Amino acid sequence: LRRCARGFGRLLATAHVTGKRRVYTLASVAACATGALLTFGLLPAAGSGADAPTGGPGPVSVVRELPELRTETSDTSERSDGTRVAKISRTPINYRDGSGAWQPISTTLQPGANGALQASSTPLPVSLPSSLSSPVTVGSAGATVSFSLEGAGGSASASGSSASYAEALPNVSATYQAQATRLKETLSLHSAAAPAVYHYHLSTTGGLTPKLLGGTVVFSDAQGRPRYV
Repeated sequence: LRRCARGFGRLLATAHVTGKRRVYTLASVAACATGALLTFGLLPAAGSGADAPTGGPGPVSVVRELPELRTETSDTSERSDGTRVAKISRTPINYRDGSGAWQPISTTLQPGANGALQASSTPLPVSLPSSLSSPVTVGSAGATVSFSLEGAGGSASASGSSASYAEALPNVSATYQAQATRLKETLSLHSAAAPAVYHYHLSTTGGLTPKLLGGTVVFSDAQGRPRYV
């Protein structure tokens, strides 16, 4: 599939059914250069002979998603006219659960144990405390990384995938946003009196070992494989 300078493309495909050649055109191709989603479906081309539809086009709707065709970056659905449409993302939209099946990623924070806010339907589970006096934890049950901002406090206020802590430190607020494969932390300084240096306490489970590489902390497992960055 090639995309032109404006981010749009077109694809031709052929299929052979009971000895007859049927031509298909790629419908609904839209892959803007700044967009993250590509949607396409195979439809019979107009004027393709005996196999072309004889009546006027009727309304076409999505009947059901096909979970067995999910991948990390795509979903496929069946439509009312028998064709299929695939949505392909540049970033992960599905993750493998404990059984190995692909499940939709959701970064929406939900109430969890001890008042924590959790995003668990992601490749990188996140648990945000009700107050920053307790640590933030990321990772699966067997291998986690927890970190806490030294001296921080403030109560969590959640909205969608984000949790904010007003006055986490004097003149500083903190915001954490759960994303598909990462957790983003933002510290907002509200005056020149805000601290100039910030210290964090780190702890791990599952035998993870932190190492500073080129200004980045890399957490590796017992076999030396990087797990988190």
